[in-house]
Amino acid sequence: MGYFDNKKVVVTGGSSGIGFGIAKLFAENGATVILIARNAEKLEGAYKKIQDINSHVYKYACDVSNPSEIEDTCEKICKEVGVPDVLANVAGGFTEKISWDKITPEVLEQSMRTNLFSGFYFTKFFAGAMKDNSVKGSIVNIGSSSALQVKRGRIQYTLSKSGVHTMTKVLALDLAQYGIRVNSIAPGPTKTEKIEKRFDDPKLREQELKRMKSIPLGRLAAVEEIANAVYFLASDKASFITGVVLPVDGGYTVGIY
Repeated sequence: MGYFDNKKVVVTGGSSGIGFGIAKLFAENGATVILIARNAEKLEGAYKKIQDINSHVYKYACDVSNPSEIEDTCEKICKEVGVPDVLANVAGGFTEKISWDKITPEVLEQSMRTNLFSGFYFTKFFAGAMKDNSVKGSIVNIGSSSALQVKRGRIQYTLSKSGVHTMTKVLALDLAQYGIRVNSIAPGPTKTEKIEKRFDDPKLREQELKRMKSIPLGRLAAVEEIANAVYFLASDKASFITGVVLPVDGGYTVGIY
């Protein structure tokens, strides 16, 4: 018996990186996992891997920057699978450094649509479904340590992730009356596939090693460590926790190290 047997868990951005790690952990613990991602090919690959763990898995391709696609996808999920018990809003994109005076409306809007607005629209639909069906669900958003300790040249990313943290707190207040909890994780630098590839380039490797020196625990987070935090906040072990932004960063945002 798994801890999340008979529970339905939606993971946006579930085809790779932190999203896939979260989906894998819930699948290992008995949940019916619903994967949502933009890239159909990557989504299919993730779906097959999760199937090897747990046959109760569904996949939906969706452009998370498009509100109408989000609504259509949510409607399909509720009709075909049912109202989820857990929503993990992971979909997002990390952007390279851009000087504040070089930011275009398109760059800023895309960052906000992908990192912030997508999570709101998924929450709006699924929280409504939870409320209407008396599901005391849990919503976990993925923010960023970059929104807690800002850096130069990251204004578009920092703005969007700061919005995720603020949205988490407001929705925690709004949804508490329905027994729906809303929390956020603020991951520090994490060893995803994308980051691992940077170590293959000597110049980028130096940047990553330098960044690791600013982390008190002296290393990058494993994807599984971020997934564990999401799993905890989604579980009944965190039944009296809502509105929290939880850093999972090895002490990265505590102060200058």
